[in-house]
Amino acid sequence: MIRFQTLGAIELRRDDTALATILAQPKRLALLAYLACARPAGFRSRDTILALFWPESDTERARNSLRQALHHLRRGMGEDAITTRGEREVGIDPAIVICDASRFDAAIDGGQLEEALALYQGDFLAGLHVHDAPDAERWLDDERLRRRRLAVEGARQLAEAAASSGDAEGGVRWARRALAIDPTDEGAVRRLVELLADAGDVTGALDVYADHVKRLAADFGLKPSLELTRLVQSIGERPVATTAEIVALAPGGSRGAPEGDQSGAGGAVTAALPVSVAPVAPVAPAAPAAPAAARALPAALLHGVPGRRRWARAALGLAVLVVAILGIRWAMRDRAERTGTTPSIAV
Repeated sequence: MIRFQTLGAIELRRDDTALATILAQPKRLALLAYLACARPAGFRSRDTILALFWPESDTERARNSLRQALHHLRRGMGEDAITTRGEREVGIDPAIVICDASRFDAAIDGGQLEEALALYQGDFLAGLHVHDAPDAERWLDDERLRRRRLAVEGARQLAEAAASSGDAEGGVRWARRALAIDPTDEGAVRRLVELLADAGDVTGALDVYADHVKRLAADFGLKPSLELTRLVQSIGERPVATTAEIVALAPGGSRGAPEGDQSGAGGAVTAALPVSVAPVAPVAPAAPAAPAAARALPAALLHGVPGRRRWARAALGLAVLVVAILGIRWAMRDRAERTGTTPSIAV
């Protein structure tokens, strides 16, 4: 049995022996990958292969080049590895050559997302180029992008399923995996930030955002979208988890307490916003509501209550009486000061 690894590091092994001669020739390696994992699976027309890999050659030279490439593949992997159907079609025996990309596609098609993500260790045939065959080069690029998107979507679905079931740690773990597969996917950044913030790991959410800002600026000279920026600005209003809870959510299950945290393993964690994010202005506390009776009094005075006029006349009379008494007191005090006597008055 031959194992052909195309996702991440490229390897071709029969048992424990590396088939180095095939790996050393880019076009033969690309041809093997095309036969092993192009979709739909099955035999390939020789004419299609010629147009894809030897577009600049005349028909006879292209056919001769294909024969030589197939001869080298058979010599390296065994005669039974490469199969034919008539004179016009070429294929590969999937019972002899086990390709991880084909297994990944089958797992995705069958909804076995965790199995697919276990197989996906990196881009399809990363670093492989076929410079003199632009259509073959385009096929490689398309297959890389297709499988990368499938892997990101699979990880996203696993994250959503975990979060929906109340497994915050699992949701964060799969969201991190989605972002690791494609660090430029802003949708993956946004979902990871949301899940971390929902779990109370504000520091972790802001770290993810800060890394994304740096990557966009360094690689593309761009800034994050307004939607993502607003999301991060709103995080300051969310509850913050304890250090112990953040440790459970961090990659690898361990994360040191933030510098300056004196609260211990169960203390609350305080996060500082990065300079690129404007902090949300604090909302002033609302004034305490007046008692119901006090709120009702002005309305009663405006709209009238029984006996309002009598109450007003009594109040006016009392005010006149108070003023009169104060006037008498003032007059008696002034006279006492002049005569040296002590004033007295009974009310």
